[in-house]
Amino acid sequence: MHCAAFAFSTLFPSPITTAGEAAASSRLLHGRGKGHRHSIQCCPQGCGGSCNGGGGGSSVSAYAFISSQADLSIAKSVIDETGLKTLLEGPFANTLFVPNNAAMGAYAARITANATWDSDIGRGFLQLFFTKVLTYHAVTGSYSLSNMPAGEYGTLYVSNNGMPHKVTRSSGNSLVDEQGGSSSINGPSSAVLGGGYVHTITAVLEANDIFPSLGEALSSAEFSQLRAVIAKIENTDPNPPLTELLSGISGTIALPNNQAFEGVNIADVSASTLLDIVTYHICPFKRMYRLLYTPFTVGKKPGRNPCLPAFSRAYGFPYGLKWGFGSPSNMSVTFASGVFPDGLVAKDAPIVFADISIPTQSAHAGGSSSSSSSRSKRQRKDTKPADSTAGSANPAAGGSGNYIAAGGFGASLAGLSIFNRP
Repeated sequence: MHCAAFAFSTLFPSPITTAGEAAASSRLLHGRGKGHRHSIQCCPQGCGGSCNGGGGGSSVSAYAFISSQADLSIAKSVIDETGLKTLLEGPFANTLFVPNNAAMGAYAARITANATWDSDIGRGFLQLFFTKVLTYHAVTGSYSLSNMPAGEYGTLYVSNNGMPHKVTRSSGNSLVDEQGGSSSINGPSSAVLGGGYVHTITAVLEANDIFPSLGEALSSAEFSQLRAVIAKIENTDPNPPLTELLSGISGTIALPNNQAFEGVNIADVSASTLLDIVTYHICPFKRMYRLLYTPFTVGKKPGRNPCLPAFSRAYGFPYGLKWGFGSPSNMSVTFASGVFPDGLVAKDAPIVFADISIPTQSAHAGGSSSSSSSRSKRQRKDTKPADSTAGSANPAAGGSGNYIAAGGFGASLAGLSIFNRP
């Protein structure tokens, strides 16, 4: 674990100082990494007035107010690092809920990724992640606490279907996020320049697709079978700390949900085979801009699609994962499965929940492959990444048969969706 690296008192030693850095961070806010654009906008009547009975004529910008509050100093540092400062220095017509220092510190303690702001690589990942976190704290429209009735409110954080993520104002003085967490609205509040408002809250709000660690992303009931796979690997000699190891790999991950395990008895599968399978589901990337989000642009930078998983890299297996996006309700990942080398086919597994954000990772959850299509080896060229090199896989890794690193495992798990052996 690397939680110590996230002590916020030392997390931000060098704020953004160049126009290029500020512009790059601003582009993160506008959703370039998720295939859509969203931005902070003024009210329909313009930024000079107020929305929904908002603040009106304040001359203090949202950024200036946040900067003036000692208990919001950590949030201010994050705002500086992500490039949101420029947006909040101007007229702001919406409502921003800012976590206090205790809330930010508690959230930082849950981050397990080995990334820090004082390296170029770590900084890029954290800028993207915290931009999404903070954007979820901005509610569309201007609301003082007295004119914000109980109910759901859209935020400026938008999903891949174009709909905003939401927070709920409870009947009391608190907000409930999409993961069911509650945060009290307690602390300094102010109307700000442009008609908007800034309020202080006591916990970081969490959208249903943003998690501070891979372990927390896997904590829901829909991933209980995957957790069982990981537990079996970790409880078998030599007992690799798999969750911690996976958390330390930056990249894009395919996460099989419980549907993907229908008809499979995990107890009958060796831990070494399960470990090989897991490594076929993560494509390591060293840079933030390589992370794959919808719409999974093919053959163009910055994302790399198809991508080469860790298993393929380790054993020279020249086939990877190709991510497909027809619409928010029509997403899939194509992978190679079967007997190596002549019996391989390309299979398409549905993606049922995309664009999960973890500090150094993006993830996409897949379901059952009962309705997946299969294509012969000659038809499955799109699973081979352009940057991979030709070579043969090691069929003996984890088993003794002629299935890729599986000893026949591929045939027995024909219905296991993206968790199939390659």
